[in-house]
Amino acid sequence: MTLRNFILKLLLFILIVLGFQVIVARPVEYPRELIILDKVLQNGFSIIYFGDSTITSTSKNDPTTQTTPEILWRMLPKSKLWAITHPSLSLDVYDAYAQYILRKGYHPKFLIFPINLRSFSPVWVSNPNMQFKSEGFIIRYKDTIWLKFYHPLGVFKYFEPPVSKYVFDNTKISYKGKTYGYIKELNDQVKRAMNDETRLKKQFILDYLYTLTPHYGKIQSMLRLVDRLKNTGIDPIFYITPVDFQSGSSLIGDDFTQTISANTRLIKSLLAERSIDVLDFSASLPAEAFMWREEGYPNEHLNLLGRYFLAKSLVEGTNLNNYR
Repeated sequence: MTLRNFILKLLLFILIVLGFQVIVARPVEYPRELIILDKVLQNGFSIIYFGDSTITSTSKNDPTTQTTPEILWRMLPKSKLWAITHPSLSLDVYDAYAQYILRKGYHPKFLIFPINLRSFSPVWVSNPNMQFKSEGFIIRYKDTIWLKFYHPLGVFKYFEPPVSKYVFDNTKISYKGKTYGYIKELNDQVKRAMNDETRLKKQFILDYLYTLTPHYGKIQSMLRLVDRLKNTGIDPIFYITPVDFQSGSSLIGDDFTQTISANTRLIKSLLAERSIDVLDFSASLPAEAFMWREEGYPNEHLNLLGRYFLAKSLVEGTNLNNYR
């Protein structure tokens, strides 16, 4: 058998397997959030607040467990507002949701999207548990013939994360040519419980000290999202999530402030080119508005003080209050 014949037979075999998988494919399990989104949009909800754990986390010391969307709804009691949230969601998945909303012919008035600066960092971009490639495919192609290819693509490992857990764990924490260790060192539960300052400095470096460029994948997702919604009558509301500036600056110094400022400027300038304003809350809150020390690693989770500020700022900084 010649090599050419072997390749042709192999390709034929692959096509037969794919065809069989498509024909007899078992039903695809939809993400719970997508099912809920269908229901709320069918019921005429006009404000959809997308988000990650930054808008749902609450502190054990809070007098109330109201999330940011719940506080926002209480400030807009006549509005039909719903939150679609899942830990680690980011701009890639928000773009998939926007594509789905438009394809299905839904017409909410506002879509709210947080821009989490940590979502551009290696701890998020390279994390095998934060890819959502499978979920994104389902969201984009639900109720289309393309969803028939979901299981066949799975057979060929299409939805596998591009980086293995081993490679991710052994990623260096580097800044300005200096290596501070490896990601796996940040998972030391004993040091987490102690809020070890050396580990916290490494975590802040990993999470925030990167140089954002227009070519970042999530930046491109953000721009596609804006372009999708142009002239649709659906207004996107973008805001940059608050960051614990005080703690970051205390641990790292001016490099922290300068890097955050440069990255937020880029985001705002790219959106301004498309006539989109973005609310920048990155440096708006003091350290006591964050609850991350309860969890042992720096993040953007807010206590009640922070959540109330965020909801109030969304009302005052947008047209949400003028629409019911």
